[in-house]
Amino acid sequence: MDSFDRLKEIVKHLRGENGCPWDKAQTLQSMRDDFIEEVYEAVEALDRLDIDNIREELGDVLLHVVLHAQIAEESGLFNIDDVIRTINGKLIRRHPHVFGGEVISDKDMVIKRWEQIKREEKANAPSLLDKANKALPPLEKAHKLQACAAKAGFDFPTDAAMLEKVEEELLELKNALLQRDVGSLKEETGDLLFAIVNLARRLNFTASEALRGANDKFVRRFNYIQAHIPDIASTPLAELDALWEKAKKDEQI
Repeated sequence: MDSFDRLKEIVKHLRGENGCPWDKAQTLQSMRDDFIEEVYEAVEALDRLDIDNIREELGDVLLHVVLHAQIAEESGLFNIDDVIRTINGKLIRRHPHVFGGEVISDKDMVIKRWEQIKREEKANAPSLLDKANKALPPLEKAHKLQACAAKAGFDFPTDAAMLEKVEEELLELKNALLQRDVGSLKEETGDLLFAIVNLARRLNFTASEALRGANDKFVRRFNYIQAHIPDIASTPLAELDALWEKAKKDEQI
């Protein structure tokens, strides 16, 4: 028995009569948040290029795929072989330059052809934005929505024009702050975030990537402060700011 068949058997046993109470209690909906968390842990390992951790986290993601397929099979919906057949067929259809007679050598043309085939497969889709999955986290969904719109030609003409939009949204948020209108504050904050996500997309990275970097930087600098002043709560803010600036300066040396 190969490794993949062994994994399927283990998962089936976990769901069986003498299996694990937790695994047996799961449904297609119950593991949603855990699945998302595992994917993010895999992404974090990829960001660090931690090979051992990448291998482990990809295994955790694969476990979720197999477990979801096992649950679906028990309900007579589909099984893991159906999942594999579906992706096999999709890969062959969307690579006619590899598995068919088409000739495409440029990677940009490959992407355009892929999108064309997707549109043909989903000719009845009501909106160009439908490919932005509703289950995506908000930052990722905003990026996907804007990318879909840009492919259709709805985009800012220049980076400078996009930056002007960010500045416009920031001004509207400042005005909402003056009014102290909670509804407007939430709306304008959302508009500013949406514009920043779009700017990041135009600059060829995602807002999530940028925010992860900012999170890591904040943790480093905050931990630097805490290492020097354990009792942060009773320390004047000016003293904390001075240490923050020192941590900043030390990082740049």
